[in-house]
Amino acid sequence: METYTLHSVKAWGGAIPQIVLAMSGLEHETRFHDPKELRESPEYGRLNPLRQVPTLELPNGQIMTESLAICTYLCEKAGVALVPEADAPERAHYLRWSTFLVASIYPTFTVADDPKRWVTTTASQEELRKSIAAFREGMWRNVEGAAAPKGDWFLGERQSLIDVYLSVMTLWTPRWEWFEAQTPRIAQIARRFRDTEVFRKVFAANS
Repeated sequence: METYTLHSVKAWGGAIPQIVLAMSGLEHETRFHDPKELRESPEYGRLNPLRQVPTLELPNGQIMTESLAICTYLCEKAGVALVPEADAPERAHYLRWSTFLVASIYPTFTVADDPKRWVTTTASQEELRKSIAAFREGMWRNVEGAAAPKGDWFLGERQSLIDVYLSVMTLWTPRWEWFEAQTPRIAQIARRFRDTEVFRKVFAANS
């Protein structure tokens, strides 16, 4: 039987494709790594030169990185309806904001979580962390304004990968309390997806 192997770190971004795999019905396993292993393991460096997660090994041995690419591939492979079809009226909105999450917001963690990789002094590291945090909060407010005002999900009545991302990313900085206070529509969507059985199952595996 063909098996997909997902490499992740508990409570990191790999939880997002974990959810999609759980929804897909595809045979799979998740291998959790220690963050130190990502930095130092030659074997993992060969899988993912940037030493990030998630990384997906396909049954044919091909390697995929980049969470949105992985999730889109799995949805199309398994027929999971989380990506609007090419002629769907919400397609353009979906493409814009799913890409915004991974291309604009997600990279802020790469910099702010370990600022000493980028600047050398303690003062400059703290300044960088604070400035990125403020910039990230502004971007989240942009996402809030783009969410459909009615319906259960970001696109309105239709569930999409964006809802999966929101359910996980709102657990990260600036933390859930901030989202509830500052972006109530995002919080509402994230809370609704967290009430699903698949989220609870994956969340338990990441605890």
